[in-house]
Amino acid sequence: MSDPILFNWKTPIADVLGVLRQAYAGRFPALASAQLDPVADALADAESERWLPALGQEMQALGLALIEQWENDDAINLYVAELANVDEVVERIEAEGWEAIVHRRREKRPSQMPTPNGFALETPVADVLAGLRQAYAGTFPALASERLDGVARALADDEAGEDWPSALGQEMEALGLALIERIDNDDDDDEIRHLHVVEHSAVDAFVEQAEAEDADAFVHRQEERAFGAPAYLPDAPGAPLFAPSAYRDLRILWPLDGGWAIADSRSEPGRVLLDLRQWPDVREVRSELAAQIERCWTAGPDGLRAWIRSHWTNPANTQLPYEALYHEELCFTQLPLESGGPVNALPLRPPQAMSQRSLPDYALGFVGDDVLLADDHSVVLLRQPARTPAGLAPVREPLLALPPRPELSHVAPAIVHTADGRTCVFCQQQFFQWRDGALHRLHFLDGEDAPENICAPVPSRASRIAWTQDGLLCEGDLATGEVLRHALDGLPYHDALAIDSLPGDWLLLRHGAGQHRATDIAQLWHLGSDRVVRIRHGHLALEGSLEHWIELPDGGIVAGDDERMVGLGRFDALLRRLESGAASA
Repeated sequence: MSDPILFNWKTPIADVLGVLRQAYAGRFPALASAQLDPVADALADAESERWLPALGQEMQALGLALIEQWENDDAINLYVAELANVDEVVERIEAEGWEAIVHRRREKRPSQMPTPNGFALETPVADVLAGLRQAYAGTFPALASERLDGVARALADDEAGEDWPSALGQEMEALGLALIERIDNDDDDDEIRHLHVVEHSAVDAFVEQAEAEDADAFVHRQEERAFGAPAYLPDAPGAPLFAPSAYRDLRILWPLDGGWAIADSRSEPGRVLLDLRQWPDVREVRSELAAQIERCWTAGPDGLRAWIRSHWTNPANTQLPYEALYHEELCFTQLPLESGGPVNALPLRPPQAMSQRSLPDYALGFVGDDVLLADDHSVVLLRQPARTPAGLAPVREPLLALPPRPELSHVAPAIVHTADGRTCVFCQQQFFQWRDGALHRLHFLDGEDAPENICAPVPSRASRIAWTQDGLLCEGDLATGEVLRHALDGLPYHDALAIDSLPGDWLLLRHGAGQHRATDIAQLWHLGSDRVVRIRHGHLALEGSLEHWIELPDGGIVAGDDERMVGLGRFDALLRRLESGAASA
């Protein structure tokens, strides 16, 4: 079976159909049928969720199947096969660890469900609760509990309906009930929330019945709470710590070091080097480096910096955009950033066609004059790459090669240097120590069930590294093999957590799920003293999650989301303000 044909999810149906016809013209002449053109015309402006089943249905009438290899990303990977070969193609896709979707319209079956209670998405939680009580009062007297009113009061300002469904469902679970939302796949009205209340014992039967009717059923609950536990409700928002005038509209893409960052220009299209060292004064520097620096920025000895750059080239006689070649290079510079270069660029591997599999995440780390390079399943040592002539591939020494595991491809690798000079490599949810010219496996996770939601580790105290795992903050000692674990409260979105190492043995825990009133924006942990300082909802006037925390050479801190940044002052002063809740004048 050949590789699937790769499309961006925004690609119009007409372009997709044209590429499929060209790719499969010799095998499936039926693809040239004019019968497919009206579908492309009618859904020219539709998103892929609508045109994929419609196109698949029309292909089915021609004796063909449209099959997607679903990889949980922004790409659409498509095969075309004869109907007789569908099971074979599906089995091969699933054998490689992916999900296979045969696209066609689902037939609507007569529903045997009770009529759901429909609520507009913006309906306040108190009104939803009143509607459910009216509908189910005679069936479930527990709905009259004052505990549910407490949820409604605590989340009365949740106008977007992001938090109250899970909290209300969790409190119902504590009362022996379940709050279920049914989503009919052929229902075009996505502005209505269809809610049911059932007993715990009836949940499985409800879900099975919904699936039999080609619908989805979602049980609303707080995933990080124990089954039957009361709902976790938010504290009142914290007082704003900074005045509105303290914020700057800045789109920072990648923080670098020494108070520099890559950002979108505020005055004209394109990227710039952003000098934050004199905050609140911000200086934009036009430089070719701004367009070249992308991933895995790391600093080495004697002011050397390294990163990974990617770019596209179009081979001669290229007919389709999907035939362009993707290049990845390891880049170095040793001059001050504002100088703009020169840059020594070394190819990491042969160019890849866009139609090939997803490209991996990388991690870089200097070990003397050499560089460790990790991806999602392997680690190599690059010998003195900064001294390798430009254009030549550096000498590679393979250190680790694990079997690819597609289900872990989203777990980014990491290379961590501890405070006492040790080096740890994190690859495919396993830990290794670089010692005596080789990698040695660390047994931090031995004896445990397969862990989930491990974030990339960072340096902690002395010979230790820290990471989050399944709702715990873990600290592993590379010298002794000991692992300490701390429960996390107030940060329930464990699958989106990130962790940063700060000076003075402090750790910053933050999540990428945006701001939710039921969570802290972030938390500051000092494991040496068991001190935890919360950055609560309301403390920072940010629309998104806390994406950037940048330390300046003078000891100040600048932090923010993808749109705005604010100066937090010096770290010790920030701790005092957070603990006292003192607002800025």
